Amino acid sequence: MVPYRGIRRSLLFVPGESERKFQHALKTAADGIIFDLEDSVAAHLKPVARKQVNRLLKTSDFAGKERLVRINPLSSGLTEQDIEETIAGRPHTYVIPKVSVPEDIQQIDRILERNEDKYGFPLGSTGLLVIVAETPASMLYLREIAASSTRITGFTWGNEDLITALGGKKIRDDAGELIPLFHIVRSFALLTAVSFNIDPLDAVYANFKDLTGLSKEAQDAADLGYIGKIAIHPDQINPINRHFEISDEEIAEARELVEAFEVARANGQNTFAFKGGMVDEPHYTRAMKLLKRADRLKNRMKF
Repeated sequence: MVPYRGIRRSLLFVPGESERKFQHALKTAADGIIFDLEDSVAAHLKPVARKQVNRLLKTSDFAGKERLVRINPLSSGLTEQDIEETIAGRPHTYVIPKVSVPEDIQQIDRILERNEDKYGFPLGSTGLLVIVAETPASMLYLREIAASSTRITGFTWGNEDLITALGGKKIRDDAGELIPLFHIVRSFALLTAVSFNIDPLDAVYANFKDLTGLSKEAQDAADLGYIGKIAIHPDQINPINRHFEISDEEIAEARELVEAFEVARANGQNTFAFKGGMVDEPHYTRAMKLLKRADRLKNRMKF
């Protein structure tokens, strides 16, 4: 069975032990909610968080939102327990942090398969959203990680853990812009995801009070080809959604271009004038991708 591939303009993190924040998240326009069992949950609260996440997954009306759980990394020794104690709630997707090599994903794939079999779920139906670039090694294995499992439906990238691992001092310059290293990381994560038909999701913007900076970064990501962005605060959702939405005008122009291109191609032309410019195959491909995304926005998958 193919894992969930709904619309992902915005995915919002909530601490796994906080039902209050979860209920607030449900009222936002986020396309998905990520229950966090990792960084935002203190060690002594992780058992409580697992039980609560499982209960909320089973009993809550998500109104079409994607249901995700970020588990602890394999190095923590908690990964298998995180999955075993939450999979009965049937999350669409597990978010996998601190991946270094493809074998990490393959190990998690096997854990999921055992648990899907245990509960009678279709094998391969649980998806993975992989956080790349949280370890230096992962940047050397992006292609292999992307190819390591058919469960992978999304890539996002991290910066805080990477700068810590590198022993660096800052992620952004004095103007608030990402330093050059993270532009490289961001670009390679995007290129790899698109090459493997994986959803590329931009990294979190940590300063949740700076909605101007968030909006600029979200627009930059959308211009590059990212389809959405991870959020850490409800106030970030509307600005993010706005930049990853597709307007009626964009849809209409894409349809017009596709129709014109197909007529031209039928007449033996692969290049022709369209609205004052020359268009060819890449323009057609880009328009088709836009229409496909628009269809995903319009028709959320139910699961």
